[in-house]
Amino acid sequence: MVDLLKFGFDGTIVEVEELVTNTIYMQDVQNSKLYIPILELLTHDTLIY
Repeated sequence: MVDLLKFGFDGTIVEVEELVTNTIYMQDVQNSKLYIPILELLTHDTLIY
């Protein structure tokens, strides 16, 4: 969870980029918090947001 108010963000949608695969996700912001769901992370997988 990321508290976006600490960074001055007051929007409702944020763009999140996963840096290993360069995949961009549009995420909804709920109550100034960003939740990034990780569906499956295998033993040797790495994700960097």
